[in-house]
Amino acid sequence: MKQFLSGAAPETIEDMAVLAAGLRDHYQPVGAMEEILLQKILVETARYSRILALEQCELAREYAFFNAAIDRVGRYSNSTSRALFRAIEQLERLQSARKAAEIDGAASDRETVDAAPTNGEID
Repeated sequence: MKQFLSGAAPETIEDMAVLAAGLRDHYQPVGAMEEILLQKILVETARYSRILALEQCELAREYAFFNAAIDRVGRYSNSTSRALFRAIEQLERLQSARKAAEIDGAASDRETVDAAPTNGEID
C-alpha cells in the first residue's frame, strides 16, 4: 500500500489506512492469496476515488462535454469499477471455498473420532 501512495497527501494516507483497517476487519484474510486480493480491492478503491475527483473537476469546466477528457474519465471509471468488483468476487469466492473446506474437514474429523473404538473395545 505504501508504494501505491508514495507522494500522496497525509490525509489521503490516513484515509487509506482507515479503509485498509475496515477492509481487513470485514474480510479477515487468511493466506497470501486473500491478502493479495484485499490489497487489490484497496488499490482499486483508491483509484476509483481519484477518478471520481477527476470527474468532478472535468465536469466543473466550461463546455465539459465537448472535451475528450470526460470521455476518458468515463472509460477509466468503468474499467476500475469492473476491476474492483472482480477482485471482491474473487476474494469472496476464495473465502467461501476455504470456509467450506474447513467445515468439511471438521466433519470428517468428527466421523473419524465417532468411528474409532473406545475403551479398548474391538468390533
